[in-house]
Amino acid sequence: MKTPKEQLLIRLKAENLDSSCIIAADLAREIINDAYDPETQDEDYRYRSEHYVLRVGHTDDDRQAWLDKLDYEDDDALLSGTVWLTESRWLVREEYDGWARRWEFYACPALPESVR
Repeated sequence: MKTPKEQLLIRLKAENLDSSCIIAADLAREIINDAYDPETQDEDYRYRSEHYVLRVGHTDDDRQAWLDKLDYEDDDALLSGTVWLTESRWLVREEYDGWARRWEFYACPALPESVR
């Protein structure tokens, strides 16, 4: 199974892009808390979150460090969020069918002549 980092880079390559087109990102990973005890703890303690934020104006080193955080085995944890790209494009990390995951690519459509 590929890591989220590998999946992201493959998805970018499918659009003839690379990581240099990433403007910003905000992803969250919901991880099952192994220490959760349903008999003594509220359901709120069942999961813990990790956030992976890449801010506008980041350096190449910042972007690489952010990508490296996504280089983990894609386990049962849910990773979701948005990666903003150049030229009014973006990727959304989605889960579907309760377990399958994908990076969905979106692009702002060109303005039609009727509004120019």
